[in-house]
Amino acid sequence: MYVNDEIIRLNKSFDRNKASKFRLYLLLSLLIIIFLFLLCIEKNNFKINKHNYEKMSDNKLIEENFFIIDSNNLKFIVPHMFGFTVSKKGILTDNYYKKYGYNEEPEPIGAYVMIRKIGNEIRLNQDFLGSYGIFIYENKNKDYFALSNSFLYLQEFLIGKQNISINKDFSDNLLISDLCTPSIHETLIKEIIRLPSNSIININTENKMLNVLYVDYQENSIPFESEEGLKIIDSWIDKWTYIIRSLKNKTNNIFSDLSGGFDTRLMLSILLSSGIDLNQILINSFKDNKHGFEEDFAIANNISLKLGFKLNNLILNQNHIRWDLNNSLYCTKYSKLGFHKEFYLKDRFFKVPRFGFSGCGGEIIRGVPGSPINEYIKSISSKGRQIKGHEEEFFNSSMRICNRSIKILKNRKSFDNDYEISSFFYSKGRARHHFGTLAVESFIPNIYILQPLIDPDLNKIKYDISGNLSHDLIAYIYVRFGHNLIDFPVQGKRYINLESIKKAKILNNKLNSYKIKTDYNSNFFIDDLRVSPIPNTNEKKNVNEYLRDLLKSSKFIEIINKIYDNNVYNWAKDYYQKSNYFPLRHGYSLYSISIIYEKLLNKKSIINNNKK
Repeated sequence: MYVNDEIIRLNKSFDRNKASKFRLYLLLSLLIIIFLFLLCIEKNNFKINKHNYEKMSDNKLIEENFFIIDSNNLKFIVPHMFGFTVSKKGILTDNYYKKYGYNEEPEPIGAYVMIRKIGNEIRLNQDFLGSYGIFIYENKNKDYFALSNSFLYLQEFLIGKQNISINKDFSDNLLISDLCTPSIHETLIKEIIRLPSNSIININTENKMLNVLYVDYQENSIPFESEEGLKIIDSWIDKWTYIIRSLKNKTNNIFSDLSGGFDTRLMLSILLSSGIDLNQILINSFKDNKHGFEEDFAIANNISLKLGFKLNNLILNQNHIRWDLNNSLYCTKYSKLGFHKEFYLKDRFFKVPRFGFSGCGGEIIRGVPGSPINEYIKSISSKGRQIKGHEEEFFNSSMRICNRSIKILKNRKSFDNDYEISSFFYSKGRARHHFGTLAVESFIPNIYILQPLIDPDLNKIKYDISGNLSHDLIAYIYVRFGHNLIDFPVQGKRYINLESIKKAKILNNKLNSYKIKTDYNSNFFIDDLRVSPIPNTNEKKNVNEYLRDLLKSSKFIEIINKIYDNNVYNWAKDYYQKSNYFPLRHGYSLYSISIIYEKLLNKKSIINNNKK
């Protein structure tokens, strides 16, 4: 009796326990289902955003080299180095940071935008020149932002999502500019601006607040003739010759151009001071009668014969992946469209990385343009008066663009005189667009353009900019490190000011003579793991011929006539027919403008005249 009662009681207890466990399992299952449902919604939302990015970018070449960050996708952003930075450790790419971590602050030399995560913040650093650019959009309510390292990528992302409009002043200015727009911050879209090159961006992922900080690079601040200034120059040459020797220890796939001008010769003086054998790398000099390089080649050849190295020694590794027409265009368009008027149209990815040492930036350290600011911006804008029926319109548009840039510069920095403003305006606008986009457009197909003259250390040096172009700094570099390069003539009957040479010799005699060093980093990093993001093609189409045909097409002419009129198209066409050197400069600017206009006109966007 007791036994049976106990069994019955135990069975009932078991049933109750079983029911409780079942209810617990049911509750847990329900919670898991709810959690998975919410996660699915979140992932779906992310997939929608991600799908939009992918739909916009068509292929991996764009996805691998450019990014979009907006205030709705902050939690999905991961650290990444877009481009490369240069230091004594190596030429560091994303593959380096993947291996060693993203905690280290990158050196300001190179061509990059680096994304890091520090606690609950996303931080974006860029190189000293701001080669890619950080382009930013913020809506009127200040509750949404989006940014990218490509203007075109950001513009495509915003189309149909946010209200954006044409910057007509910028469009006019780009069209009449000789090579690049001089604007330091504006773009073809009024609501998208390019942040200063010394900007660092911090984004709080919790409250979605975006803050812009500014690095003080102490540009043009340390007197050239001071003890500190001379030490900086020696330290600068030591750094770059160490980098050159370390790189040469890893590869001979190195090249540098040599012309008859000032700037490539400055680069040659650095290479000579490194002590490497120049016959084991490519010193390239153009010999082209069509484009007027005869004098350049003659001077370069004379230098090479006197100093004992060969020109055009074709030793670079030629193994490559051939790109199709679309990808050649993507490489250029997403790097420079809307800022630069020469499309270099890279059509191959080199399997072995190439390293080019460039004299880019030489004009920055010799005070170009060498005229007061009002005179300089009038010379830029007066080119608009060449276009029939638009003479005053284009002139005034360009003057507004220049004056808005100058206003920003004056708010950022004090200047000694109008010549210094011109030099700073030139370096932060035209030079940035030219040399920065060159480095980006080259990096994508595995060519690293290294620019020692655009080093923040060298740009600390303050030299006199109060009249004609300053030759003090370049004369000193030639005298101290130049291996008699100062004795050779300069193309175009130019010359270095004799007073500058005299001053350089006096300063150099106060110091111990510079001795070539031999040390190098045997563990210097170069990235030999990068591969082409797109496969090889057998396509035979020529991208230059394609663009020429496009610019002559009735559809293109129709678009341009909607924006301007036939006078503008005929002006660009006339330049193409008469010019031998990059004849499509104005055609490419019309191409850039047409791409942006067409997308917005299809969306019935308002053209903004900017007459403020």
